Amino acid sequence: MQPLIVTETVRVTASVASPSILQSLASRWKASNGGAKRADLVLDASEQDNMTQLIYDTEVQTAAVCGAPTGDDALLLSLANSSRAKDR
Repeated sequence: MQPLIVTETVRVTASVASPSILQSLASRWKASNGGAKRADLVLDASEQDNMTQLIYDTEVQTAAVCGAPTGDDALLLSLANSSRAKDR
């Protein structure tokens, strides 16, 4: 029974924290040029960096709330973690 209690505690903590994290991400996505066309991103290195950072932040923060990602999200999280490790 003890692992069940620990698991439930983690879920409750994550669900309490998730609204503010998700609201912050949603605000950043809305503020970004989310409607930018691929050609626009190719021509603007600064916008590429901003979008990459937003994607990486999204993966890192949602993994903390939602748990380990799978598929493409797992790959993006790995890239985000690699980028963060290089920056240190």
